[in-house]
Amino acid sequence: MRVVIGEICQAHGEDGEVRVLPVTDFPDRFFELTSVYLSGEAAARAVQRVRRHGKFFLLKLAGIKDEAEAAGLRGRRLELPPDRLVPLPAGHYYLWQIVGLRALSTGGRELGVVKEVLSRPAHDVYVVEKPGGGELLVPATRQVVVAIDLDQGQMTVKLLPGMEDGADEPGAGGG
Repeated sequence: MRVVIGEICQAHGEDGEVRVLPVTDFPDRFFELTSVYLSGEAAARAVQRVRRHGKFFLLKLAGIKDEAEAAGLRGRRLELPPDRLVPLPAGHYYLWQIVGLRALSTGGRELGVVKEVLSRPAHDVYVVEKPGGGELLVPATRQVVVAIDLDQGQMTVKLLPGMEDGADEPGAGGG
């Protein structure tokens, strides 16, 4: 598995540079790239030169000799393996790490599997596909998502009043 950090928008100049739109929270990482994978290719390509160009980066990749070859890369994604990503502080995760996690209630009940992360102004929302069908929307807050264990591939969710299927959680029902 590899993670996308940018997309090639077009060729730039005559010597084979490409214009890349970064899709990362850490765009300055481009200055440290020595190699990168292009989507659909098994081998990494050496990065020979990097320059900033407004909100874009201009990259000169090994094996791309001219404008025509660079133009043929339009729409390709730049990717890195997970071990080359910028480390995040404790308690923070990349979205690709969250998708696919099993969601369990604090009582140990299987809630489903995270199939998508919705980015919202206040906080992200994890869309959990329930085992019997349907979805559970889980606010990605510390009050609701009480634990994430990537090694076990699961997250623990405290179901709050008003959340679907919350009646069996301690303190989550009426009474």
